[in-house]
Amino acid sequence: KETGGIPITNYVVEKFDVKKNEWQKVNSFCRAPQYEVIGLEEGRPYKFRVSAENEQGVSVPLETEIPVVPKNPFCKFCDQNKGLNFCW
Repeated sequence: KETGGIPITNYVVEKFDVKKNEWQKVNSFCRAPQYEVIGLEEGRPYKFRVSAENEQGVSVPLETEIPVVPKNPFCKFCDQNKGLNFCW
C-alpha cells in the first residue's frame, strides 16, 4: 500500500508448493500488478506471495493466507485479500 512516494518498478511472485514444503520464484521481473502463473499441477495445493520493488528496496511479501488448489483452466477464483487480487 505504501511506496514511500516512489513508484513501484517491479513485482516478484513466488509460489509455495505445500507438498514440497518450499518457496519457488515464479518470476524475477514483472512491471504490472498481475501475473499468470503457469505450470501448476491440478489438485496440488499452493500458496503465493508477492513483493514489490522500487529504488528504496524490496517490500515485505504479501502472502495468501490459505493454500489454493488449481482446477482446470475454465475455473476462476479471485482472492482480493489485502488489496491484491490472486486469481487462479
